[in-house]
Amino acid sequence: MATAEKPHRMLPLFRPVKGRSHPCPRRPGHPKRNQESNKPLQIWGWISRKAVYPVFRIRNVLQLLTVLAALFCLPEISFAEKIVVYSADYPPYQMVHNGKLTGVNTEIVRAIFHNSGIPFEIKYVPWSRAQKIVGDDTLKNSAIYCLGRNEQREQQYKWVGVYFYQKVSFLTLKNSGVRINSLDDVKKYVTGLVRGDIMNQQLKSQGYIGKHEIVSDDILNIKKLFKKRVQTIVTSLIAAKYIAKENGLEANQIEAQYDVATVGFNLALSKKTSDEIWSKLHVSLNILLENGTIEKIIDNWR
Repeated sequence: MATAEKPHRMLPLFRPVKGRSHPCPRRPGHPKRNQESNKPLQIWGWISRKAVYPVFRIRNVLQLLTVLAALFCLPEISFAEKIVVYSADYPPYQMVHNGKLTGVNTEIVRAIFHNSGIPFEIKYVPWSRAQKIVGDDTLKNSAIYCLGRNEQREQQYKWVGVYFYQKVSFLTLKNSGVRINSLDDVKKYVTGLVRGDIMNQQLKSQGYIGKHEIVSDDILNIKKLFKKRVQTIVTSLIAAKYIAKENGLEANQIEAQYDVATVGFNLALSKKTSDEIWSKLHVSLNILLENGTIEKIIDNWR
């Protein structure tokens, strides 16, 4: 017949000082105070057959409270380290207005981070540099947004998810004589490309881009289009018209000749960023998509 296991013997939390029935030291000046009472208290862990917990020496009540608070009030995850979030100047999605970083993408990403409770800082740098920084396997706690996702980039980042979609087209100037009815037609013309842009990379690798010129951002690309240094560019019509208007160019002269694809804007993290941070941001993104917050931000910029 099996016998019930005897309960583990548990020692008291406080071990009284020798010669004392109460574990706390007497107050200074107490008439019965002796040398033994000056010894510090010892907090004992629970001693059982299976484990012996360490002993801590406590010299006053304040230290005791501090230790107990540390034991019982530890947070599950600490986000003391700030996430640096990179993107590039790409109006109206990302831009600087009156000295403030703004734009529809920037406002969405800012809302995602605020909702997650993770501290962050947004920086605009050239697009190729942003990808290089966040794609570095040795770095952690960095993020990038307005990033298209493809097979080449799949293993470079920790993907949080898509927050917005845009249509990408071959754009030309009206009355330029350029006609693009298929991807094969593109080879006839000089195309303006942005360094590091996902659609530009794919079209070039598939052989649809002939003669071309590369610049660091869409602003320079659109200026080249108006100066007729290139005959077509690949970007969003909304973005191109906004940039043209902001730079004193005739926005209504730009037209879409051929739609290439609909591209999702992603938020992604550097590979060494913790899974806890990824999870917080992923949940935050889904909440804002479901409750309509992101759609409201987009509507404000239409």
